[in-house]
This record gives sequence, C-alpha cells and structure tokens, in this order.
Amino acid sequence: MIDATNAASDDVRLPGAPTWRDRFMDHKWTLLALLLCQVGQVTASLLLPSFSADVIDTGIAAADISVIRYYGGLMGIAAGVQLVLSAVAVFLGASVAYRIGQSLRADVFGKVHSLALSQVQGFTVGSLITRCTNDVLQVQSMLIMTFTMIVVAPIMGVGSAIMAVRQDVQLSWLMVVAVPVLAGIIGFLTFKAIPLYQRMQRQLDGVNSILREQIEGIRVIRAFLQQSRESTRFETANTDLTDTAIRSGRLMAMIMPSLTAVMQLTSVALIWAGASRVRNGVLEIGSLIAFLSYVALILIAVMMLGLMIVMLPRALVSARRITTLLQSPVEVARPRIPDPCRPMARDCTCGSRTWALAIPARKRWSSKRSASISAPAKCWASSARRARGNPQFST
Repeated sequence: MIDATNAASDDVRLPGAPTWRDRFMDHKWTLLALLLCQVGQVTASLLLPSFSADVIDTGIAAADISVIRYYGGLMGIAAGVQLVLSAVAVFLGASVAYRIGQSLRADVFGKVHSLALSQVQGFTVGSLITRCTNDVLQVQSMLIMTFTMIVVAPIMGVGSAIMAVRQDVQLSWLMVVAVPVLAGIIGFLTFKAIPLYQRMQRQLDGVNSILREQIEGIRVIRAFLQQSRESTRFETANTDLTDTAIRSGRLMAMIMPSLTAVMQLTSVALIWAGASRVRNGVLEIGSLIAFLSYVALILIAVMMLGLMIVMLPRALVSARRITTLLQSPVEVARPRIPDPCRPMARDCTCGSRTWALAIPARKRWSSKRSASISAPAKCWASSARRARGNPQFST
C-alpha cells in the first residue's frame, strides 16, 4: 500500500515546473517549421500586388496577351503556395498550442497535489480550479492566435512597407501618420483593459468558490433554511462579474471600429494623393493599385495586432496566475520511506512468540497460537508497532 501511494505521488508531484522558455524549446523544431511556413506564405502574398501592377502596366496597357498570361500564371502559383503554407502553419501552430496547454494542465494538477492545506486555503479551491481550467484555456487560445496570426503580422507589416516604398516614396509618408495613430489607439485600450481583466479573473474565482461551497454544503443549507441567503450571496458575486465583463467587453469593442475608421480614412487620402500623381504622369495606374494593396496589407497586419490586444490582457493575467501557482514553494516535505527488511541469513533465528487474536463475531471467542518465527530484530520491532496500532492484536 505504501509503495503504491508513493508511486502515485511520484507521478503527480513535480520536482520543478519548467519555465515558459523550456516549454517552447521542447517544440523548437516545430516552431522553426512554423516560422518558415509563415515567412513563405507572407512572401507569396507580398508578390501578388507586384504581379498585379505588372499585369496592368505591362500587359493590359500594351495589349500583350503573353505578358498577361505569364504574370497571371505567376499569380496563380503564388496564391497556391500561400494557401498550402498557410494551412500547414495553422496545423503546426494548433498542435504546439494544444500540447503546451496539455503540459500546463498536468503541471498545475501536480502542483495542487503537492500543496499544503494552508496553501490550498490561501489560493482557495475555486481559484485553483480556475487556474487549472479557464486560465490554461486562455493561454492556449492566445498561443493559437499567436502562432497562426500574430507571427504573420510583423512580417507582413515590414514587408508591405518595403514594397510600398518601392512603388512610390512620396505616398509612403501617409503611412508615417496612420501607423502611429493605430498604435496609440491599441496602446490606450490595452492600458485600460488589463486592470479590468485582472479584476474579472478574481471575481471568477469568487463565483467558483461560492458555487462549490453551496454544492458541497447543500444539506446543511437546506437544514438551516439558508437558501435565500446563499442565493443573494451568489447573485451579488455573479452581478459583479457580469458588470466587469461588460465594461471590458465594451472597451475591447472599440478596437475594431477605430482601426477600420483609420484604415478607410488612410485609403481615401492615398487615392486622393495618388490620383494627382497619376494625372501628372509621375505614377502609373498599376503602381497606384499595388501601393493601395500594400497599404491594405499593412493595415491588416495592424488589425491582427489589434485582435491580439483583445485577448492579450486576459491571457497575460492568466499566465501570471499560473506562474504564481507553479513557482510557489512546497511546504510539505515528502515522507521518508523506511528501508524494507532485507532477507535474513539462514542461521538467524529470534525464537518464538505467542500472539493473541480476538475476532469480533456473533459468538465471542479468542484463540492463542504459538509459532516459531525466524526474522531479524528490525522486523520484530515493526511487527510490534503494527500490533500496538491495531487494538485487535496483542502480544
């Protein structure tokens, strides 16, 4: 029985939880393949506007069918490569995110089993349940979005900016105004949202704790007629959580309309400035269309970062809560297992002892038996301790 208990303890308890860097390094080759796929699919998407400009300026303007077919074929190949690499990147990113989530749940579960009772009461059972379920889910969802979308955003933004400058330098100055405005909006909303998400996670812990207490103590609550009191208590906690969630939701709902408004205003300004340059013969129509496509890609990259900002505050709070739990010191030391009795020598005898065995039954009776047992002294001491611990046995 002792051996089974200690084996289960070895499976649950962890000597030291791995850091976030260790978790990512466990999947370094998969992440490297993911990065290469994302770079490849972004490169293919960046080539499409350039091919489109060549089709318009070289093929359509000159009525050259061969040029149109050539660049059209290149656009088809680039689109196919982008589709395949994007699908592979999503598969790899989801696999890594789910595996990291699995390891996080296992580590949190093992850590909870190693905590002392005072530590469990300090964290509260509801908070531990939330950290093992909801917090891990938030981090896992953030990792999926990071691997599938957020990795693309900086590559796409920088690449689109370089390609846009190649098309026309004068129009690129409009992006110097638009991008800082978008970054300012995102930073302001993030600064306001993080405290709300921290409060919401604490309130979610409270709701879980109250619900667990009411489920476990339902008989006592009914016996003392405390249903109305407990209902009011749960309603208060639930209302506070709902109000905080609504406030944070309204704040995050402002991100997409703000980004869309800035993007549309930037597009209008680019078309107005580009039309005058096309009229003066400084800029070709195909180059203007390609420039608008690159600007759209830049703004899409910023909008991807905006989507990340929607989930980032809550994911950061959840990650900190998980890290706090995993890094908490273990106050209960592992019990020392006594050495098992070694096999005795053949010529080692300890004489005989008389044991009395009393078995309760309908008919009261007792029986005494005398036996000659050969065992080392350590085993005799252990047997005596077990006999004293069981009131039914006596020597």
